Amino acid sequence: MMKERIRGFLIKNLKLSLSEEKTLITHAKTEKARFLGYDVHVLHCDAKHDYRGQRNINGVIGLSIPDEKIRNKAKNYMSNGRATHRKERTINGDFDIISQYQSEFRGFVQ
Repeated sequence: MMKERIRGFLIKNLKLSLSEEKTLITHAKTEKARFLGYDVHVLHCDAKHDYRGQRNINGVIGLSIPDEKIRNKAKNYMSNGRATHRKERTINGDFDIISQYQSEFRGFVQ
């Protein structure tokens, strides 16, 4: 029912079509939806409060990287389930090594 109402609105008002195989209508508070490679969901936590004592995270839209993508990316840095030695980085200092990892992570996330 809801999908048909949305389809009608998109066609009538925006002249857009709805892809049946790509469209997922879900309740974002209980399920995540995949959009442009991210999991989209509504954040909810009754324990987080601001300085006035009000809950400040409830209802905020959250974007997260899907778990399987993180696991697949981590395989490049793991061997037998443990962090692997990166010999090519041993000539660099601590700051340079951390900067390189941060750069790789930023590229992955973006």
